[in-house]
Amino acid sequence: MPVKPQLTNVQLRHCCQKTLDYIGKIKTLGEVLKPLLLSNTLLGIFSNPPQQAISVFTTDWDALAQAVISVNPIVKSECHKVAYLHQIDHATDDKLFQFWGGIADSFDGGGR
Repeated sequence: MPVKPQLTNVQLRHCCQKTLDYIGKIKTLGEVLKPLLLSNTLLGIFSNPPQQAISVFTTDWDALAQAVISVNPIVKSECHKVAYLHQIDHATDDKLFQFWGGIADSFDGGGR
């Protein structure tokens, strides 16, 4: 697995929160993802009210990869697709592009 960059102080946009919410819905519908799916760093994103600004202060890609290991392959594939497509949406924002790339990569290779 390629080394992922350490990202700090990434300001997530409203569209990013909606995408994380959608991934959360995939998680719920799949009924196979563990509560630690996106590590403690990212888990809080799913429960923030929409009015609040969202920041990711640190990224723990290893914890995310470990959490994804037990995810159903079909659910993992869908989460990868959603994250990858959102990564493309942020091609002009380096931090968000890297953030979403890390999420997509974790679902693609982090659980293998």
